[in-house]
Amino acid sequence: MDAPYNCPWCGAPAWREPGEIDPPADYCHEGDHGTPEEWVENS
Repeated sequence: MDAPYNCPWCGAPAWREPGEIDPPADYCHEGDHGTPEEWVENS
């Protein structure tokens, strides 16, 4: 399954809506983008 969104800061696939991803202080971490499980739970 492909991630439904892309991170607005780094362009990586993301499981959270772009508006829910806070700007990173230095760079994005994988956990910032959410998980497939989290996305399914919130759908």
